[in-house]
Amino acid sequence: RIYDHIILPPGIRNIETSTLDFLKKYIADGYTILSFSDSIDYLDACPSNAIKELAAKYPVNWIKGNDMESSHIRQYLTNPDISVKQTDLSKGQLFHQRRILDDGQLLFIVNSNLKEPAEAGIEIKGRYLSEINLINGLPIPVDYSRKGKLTAFKATIPPGGSRLFFASQNHAFTKEKIENLNNQSIVKSSSEIESKRLSPNVLTLDYLDLQTKSFRSDNMYFMTAMRKLFELSGLETGNPWEHKIQYKRQYLDMDHFTSDSWFKAGYHFTIDPSLTDEAVKTLQAVIERPDQWKVMLNGKEITPVSGSWWLDRHFPVYQIGDLVKKGENFIELSAPKMTVFSELMPIYILGDFNLESASKGFLIKPSESPRMSSWKDGGIPFYSNQVSYSRNYTLDDISGKFLVRLDSWRGTVAEVLINGKNAGIIGWNPYELDVTGFIQKGENRIDVRVTGSLKSTLGYHHTVESGWMDGPYSWNQGPVKQPAGTEYQFLKFGLYNEFNLIRKTN
Repeated sequence: RIYDHIILPPGIRNIETSTLDFLKKYIADGYTILSFSDSIDYLDACPSNAIKELAAKYPVNWIKGNDMESSHIRQYLTNPDISVKQTDLSKGQLFHQRRILDDGQLLFIVNSNLKEPAEAGIEIKGRYLSEINLINGLPIPVDYSRKGKLTAFKATIPPGGSRLFFASQNHAFTKEKIENLNNQSIVKSSSEIESKRLSPNVLTLDYLDLQTKSFRSDNMYFMTAMRKLFELSGLETGNPWEHKIQYKRQYLDMDHFTSDSWFKAGYHFTIDPSLTDEAVKTLQAVIERPDQWKVMLNGKEITPVSGSWWLDRHFPVYQIGDLVKKGENFIELSAPKMTVFSELMPIYILGDFNLESASKGFLIKPSESPRMSSWKDGGIPFYSNQVSYSRNYTLDDISGKFLVRLDSWRGTVAEVLINGKNAGIIGWNPYELDVTGFIQKGENRIDVRVTGSLKSTLGYHHTVESGWMDGPYSWNQGPVKQPAGTEYQFLKFGLYNEFNLIRKTN
């Protein structure tokens, strides 16, 4: 390898003998060392003046500096063939890598900021410029201008995104050439798009009434109620499982509560009178840890269906369709005494319904087909499974290449089925999938299944999405009283525009 310069960064205090030996040979051969540290006073972790002596021996080649923008330093760090200047250093965090090839240069730019886009003004040696699609490798036209031997252009990099550019002296990817490479057309469908949920809808009940021997309060956020329950129990730790780790049996050994430590937790949900009797029959409840309490629905005891569970084996399913009523319903958990496992968690209502915002939470309404919009706005905001979007195509000619393309959507992944066969998944930009081998002459049924995320179901629902990292603390806070459904926080999953079948003929 050949290094034009070696940079010793600020803050470095110690080097190894092997590094010192390399630096001695390197600077003796006439190369330059830029040092931004004047305190490298340890060698192999022992006090040493070796670096200071080396710097004194080669004062011309050992360049000291404190500011990378100073003129005597920048002359070593700039290159006449390229300049990447970030427009606003307070937004985004740009890094770049350049590869010099026989027929041009590749410039790869990354924005490591996950919240803010980054903008840059770029100049790079070359007569022609194009962007390269990072998935399929095809060129994309770019607006640029000539500045002597350089091409100049501006680029915006989305949060956490990257772009690849190619500058060349000889290869002009004109708009016409690019269109030839990307020759494509939208295939006309022979049916309207159809959409449907592939699993029961979900309503998460995260507010409850709490009653103990000495305390009663209604309409409490579940985390607030849980903390209050453990506070009343007298445990110095509070809830022993919240953000804590058990050592041996230290928390289990706390399980010595008296018989008068009983408590009750009540959950409310409301069914609109317009919900059909058939849909009412589909309703189920999911309640964690049924061994901890007796469960009553509208005054009648219910037990889980043997062997049934949802999401987790400790989440048993209760059939409630025969006991619920139109209007307000009440589920009560009653425990004869407190235990270290008495964590009050949300209850989940499953079934064939839609949700509508109410003054407190949501109202269960008749089911509708999902719209071409976010699930949040379409009555299934807590839903986390798949929604199917399907349409038919009649093809007499199947020459060329066929792609299924999603123009506007949000989900964790989208599964594509052609004539009932799994053709693959769409999960990253560009949002398209080659389905050529699955297309047949005549009728074709294309089914795009968008999958949501359990964050829709489990929350958190009362903290604005941070966009970086979430943890147990994200569930800590909720409004004192249950807000309207419109004030809950949801990810906007869904298909916003109809998908297309694209034919490419190269």
